Amino acid sequence: GERRTVVELEVLVADYVGARQGDDDAVLERLLWQSARALHAAAGQPAGSPAPQVRTFGRDFAVTLVEAGADAQGRPRRECLAWVRFAQGWRVVAAQQIAADALASAASDAPRP
Repeated sequence: GERRTVVELEVLVADYVGARQGDDDAVLERLLWQSARALHAAAGQPAGSPAPQVRTFGRDFAVTLVEAGADAQGRPRRECLAWVRFAQGWRVVAAQQIAADALASAASDAPRP
């Protein structure tokens, strides 16, 4: 992805994770797209990760994957965030938490090129 965009989103992801951990509604309000079309689905509180995975699609859309703690059984979880750059700045337009073991299983089942 475009390096400048990746760096910008790494900072925003850290802000987002910190806000989720600290229940900082003001930061979440700033980062989340305030629209009835927005998808905000999560379970549990993110634990955070020093190095989120960032994938960009041009300058104005990106997807990030961050560590999100563990579920009730102690299995690691990750949170996938979709970001769009609007006139007022970057906003999360979709968020979903996934069990890390489900990600590994899906990757092993994926067809190989």
